[in-house]
Amino acid sequence: VEEENRNKLVLFSGLRRVRFRKPIRPGDEVVMSAELVRRKGRLGRFSVLAKVQDRVVMNGTMQFALE
Repeated sequence: VEEENRNKLVLFSGLRRVRFRKPIRPGDEVVMSAELVRRKGRLGRFSVLAKVQDRVVMNGTMQFALE
């Protein structure tokens, strides 16, 4: 995390190309990882991957804005 962004709020502004691969049930522990794909100014995109017990249940791109 860049020092100038350390205390900023990240607002999710959209989802793109999201695919749900498996159902997620109440009580499941969802582990989500994100990798910064692009950032321009205060807007950007993360590539995201969600897993339940090491099985991919969702992947796609999340858009965000820094406030």
